[in-house]
Amino acid sequence: MADTCPPVGTLVDREMSRIATQYREATRLRGYMTAFYDQLEEAARATCDIPNHFDLNTARGEQLTWIGKRMGVPRCHCVCTTKPVFGFACEDNPTPFPITGFCEDGIWQGCGGVSDLCLTDDEVFRAHLKARRYQMLGLFDLESLCAAVRQIWGATAWIPQASAGQVVLAPGRDLTQPELERLVVTLRILPIAPGIRIAMHYGAAPIFGFGTGWAGFCDSVPSQPVFGFDCPDTPSARPVVGFCDDSVWVNCAPPVVPAGFWLCPVAIDPYACP
Repeated sequence: MADTCPPVGTLVDREMSRIATQYREATRLRGYMTAFYDQLEEAARATCDIPNHFDLNTARGEQLTWIGKRMGVPRCHCVCTTKPVFGFACEDNPTPFPITGFCEDGIWQGCGGVSDLCLTDDEVFRAHLKARRYQMLGLFDLESLCAAVRQIWGATAWIPQASAGQVVLAPGRDLTQPELERLVVTLRILPIAPGIRIAMHYGAAPIFGFGTGWAGFCDSVPSQPVFGFDCPDTPSARPVVGFCDDSVWVNCAPPVVPAGFWLCPVAIDPYACP
């Protein structure tokens, strides 16, 4: 926010210019009045500068917390406990909770309680408040929802599907573990109309589809390196490497590779425990 407060010395100069003529040579009186007006000006500038500390783009710490409370978004939220659960991790299928072994400190899925999850990082909290603005204004259209999710997950986020009664959100990248842990909080402040179910498509891989922005079903020339010798007169369609490198025989190389993957929405209720 631009500094609209009066420049330093403006108030003092203005008031000192109003001294009656008979006192203009009274050095001690002028010194006393200047010191007094200096303190008044400092207080006036501090008061004038208060709105700058409560601007959503620049506020920090307690000021940002104050803004969040007025917007209906506290720092801490009651959520299901995200303690690690017993199981086996699947790299291609991320989950909203950490997976641990049977000999580690964990619980069975569905046995967790509730706890407070706090958005202590100012930039994370600020991004959520910027997304919350759309919800406060009742902007439940797809354009507003897309703008809100990009405030939180970045420019790769988008809405791959919006059908009757359900909307699918895609971050367009792999979410970090902290982002997965606070996912339910994120979904609560997005501009999604009451009664609309929420689903997530995880991962950075492109999605099969037709038209602009969607991936095709295959690539005709995969980049899988193959064993062999490069022939200058007959360039290979694939990278050719030596026998000591990581590659495969040409007959074992896949003829095509997938360019996109099926849309796999995972339904999430941000107010229920997984």
